[in-house]
Amino acid sequence: SFKRILTLMGGFSNYEINTIYALFAFNANKLYMIVISLASAMAATAIPLMAMARAQNDQQSMRDQIENGLLLFYFVMIPASLGMAAVAQQVYTVFYRYDAAGVTILEFASFMAIPLGLYTVGAAMMQGLSENKKMMKFLAIGIGLKLILQVPLVMFLKGMGPLLATGIAMSVINYLILHSFNMEFTLRFSRMAKPTNQILAYSLIMFAAVKLVMLGMNLIVDPHGRYMAFFALLPGMAIGIAVFGYLALRYRLVDEIMGPGRAAGFRRKLRITAA
Repeated sequence: SFKRILTLMGGFSNYEINTIYALFAFNANKLYMIVISLASAMAATAIPLMAMARAQNDQQSMRDQIENGLLLFYFVMIPASLGMAAVAQQVYTVFYRYDAAGVTILEFASFMAIPLGLYTVGAAMMQGLSENKKMMKFLAIGIGLKLILQVPLVMFLKGMGPLLATGIAMSVINYLILHSFNMEFTLRFSRMAKPTNQILAYSLIMFAAVKLVMLGMNLIVDPHGRYMAFFALLPGMAIGIAVFGYLALRYRLVDEIMGPGRAAGFRRKLRITAA
């Protein structure tokens, strides 16, 4: 539909349409799917655990699995997506070549990876609970919304339009999934609020730190060359992992996700004192 919409709008040559299409459908898609694959890996582990709890009709276990799965998703996906956005210029340049429009689309797509990844995890949990019919209903609603939004968003945002349309549709599906879980299991959102807020806050701090490092590296090395972009990417990744890891261990976020015993072991090895 993207090419047809731009053709009907007029003002674009066939070469321009194909170029814009390639930026979001091929170039950026291949890179942000790396981040979404993390969610797919977590989704694969959720299905047998949820199915076992459902077979035993253990409501408490099912609720715990859903809450723990969501927190683990946030812990991995949010910093990974924001980290990808922070180093989007270097990553895009390394894999392809520097292109301002391509970098902008990759930055935007990195944020859209969060609702896409959450859909992957939520759908897997619904499958584990044998709620396939309900999940297909939610998916149909999302596809319908995507079709409605596709035309106006492509007209106004061009290459970012399809990504935003998909992101909004997936966000609606995610809301329906979480609402369904809450109606059936009464999720303890108050328990999840503190670690979720910590993840978001530490991810934003990490994003700002990495972005500053990348801007500084651009002043030192040529940001448009592939080799220079690769060498600039390495310290950015190291800073991002170090900042988020330190904050998560220092303020006991890892305790909530992995358990206090394992988190204490990491702190001893890294000589980090818990707050």
